[in-house]
Amino acid sequence: GHTITLNILTYDPNDFIGVFARIGSSGVVRNLGVAASIVTDSTNSYVGALAGINWGTITHCWSGGIVKGYHRVGGLVGTNKGTIDECYSVANVDVSNQYGGGLAGNNIGTIRNSYARGAVSDSDASNATSEATADLIGGLVAHHESEAAAASIVNCYATTSNSVIVSSFYHVNGLIGVNNDNSEVTSSYYADSMPSSDAYYGNALTHGQMTQSGNFASWDFGTVWAIDGATNGGYPYLRWFGSNTVSP
Repeated sequence: GHTITLNILTYDPNDFIGVFARIGSSGVVRNLGVAASIVTDSTNSYVGALAGINWGTITHCWSGGIVKGYHRVGGLVGTNKGTIDECYSVANVDVSNQYGGGLAGNNIGTIRNSYARGAVSDSDASNATSEATADLIGGLVAHHESEAAAASIVNCYATTSNSVIVSSFYHVNGLIGVNNDNSEVTSSYYADSMPSSDAYYGNALTHGQMTQSGNFASWDFGTVWAIDGATNGGYPYLRWFGSNTVSP
């Protein structure tokens, strides 16, 4: 794969910020890493290291660094309406309004066999003054919802060393900030973050449990995932990246 170093410091009012502003429905991005330093102002929405919004297919991609924006901000993509498969993010995400997620700020598509391990924070909690302006913060995805087609999160996880960091209240969870219509969440987990008893928000595991393959129901540890006690801090990693996996 290839790695792009992306440095963006912008006070431009335009939205859709990333290596790709938009990935169209026929677009395919694969085998790409992004080491990002994205700091936008108080109006920029759809912000991600790889793409502002994705309608296509993203496979075998990763991101790290810092991604900071106003609304719909994710470590890899701002909003996903397509497919993300076998990807990860260790980027630290900061959102100053709503929808901050470790991998995607907003998911209306499919995310499978992917994970996020960066911190997620809200730098301006003063915006959350009512349910209408509530902050949505998730270790993997802030807002998970279905539109014309059913959205899904399958075989994914999120964990950070300092949990999901947030200075406000409202919808803050380890995997998904809000699952708006109980969209599919299958065999997906979170650790060391705020608990949720609702299965539609993922399943909680201790950090110790997350280093043992037997706790990940139906995951393919033969061809997709691997776990060896050393790589990726002992957590599951994707075989495609192997020893090149970047840890937080």
